[in-house]
Amino acid sequence: MADPLEHRRILLDALQGVTLQILESESWGTVTCDAVKVLPSFQLTREVCGVVHILGALHGLVAVMATQRTVAAIIGTITGSQTRELTQEDILDGIAELANMVCGNMKSRAQIGNLAITPPVAIMGTEFIAQWKTVLPVHQLTFHMRDHTLVVLASV
Repeated sequence: MADPLEHRRILLDALQGVTLQILESESWGTVTCDAVKVLPSFQLTREVCGVVHILGALHGLVAVMATQRTVAAIIGTITGSQTRELTQEDILDGIAELANMVCGNMKSRAQIGNLAITPPVAIMGTEFIAQWKTVLPVHQLTFHMRDHTLVVLASV
């Protein structure tokens, strides 16, 4: 039987690698990632969040979150759209697609058998408190590009 701790390490390495690759490939230039922090809880704390559930060999959640300005900049870069023309629906679709891209590529890169991801859920707003009750460790990866920050939470 595979070691769940080894699977977790492989998945977190894959998550960091694919997020860097996606952000750098979309013309962001140099992207850096802070050292991974372990947090006491899984809380969505940014304006816009995309969340994917992981099932199978590992169970958990991955969230991609940022400000609306950062998500609009990423969408604008990927699609060639003017950020001032993007609607809230565009922002929600964009963060959901970004979460889907990150998690889908993470799954492919990790090559852990029996691993599935759900369609993403997108959340927008500052008037909510969202917390996943879990005893699993929560890893925070913070990516910096130009004057933008993207945060990825993973609890698996």
